[in-house]
Amino acid sequence: MRSGKYKECQGELCSIYILKEFKGQGIGKSLAKSVIKELEKLGINTMLVFVLENKNSRLFYEAMGGKIIDKIEVKIAGKKLNELVYGWDNN
Repeated sequence: MRSGKYKECQGELCSIYILKEFKGQGIGKSLAKSVIKELEKLGINTMLVFVLENKNSRLFYEAMGGKIIDKIEVKIAGKKLNELVYGWDNN
């Protein structure tokens, strides 16, 4: 896990990258569901994902049922950016 701060979430989806020409075809949804199924096989029913606030990909995670549980500031390439922390609970 990237952070030990979110003890209520045991799993983490690190990232999904889909080339622009393949977006909107359900590939990301299929990959995310596969990750969730594998975590459930391990007895893990909670998950985190960190998403930059200014990216449209956050809408994907919201549509997948993710709920914003935190907002943190990160520094990437010398710039301060906000990252949203999404959580899932499949119990």
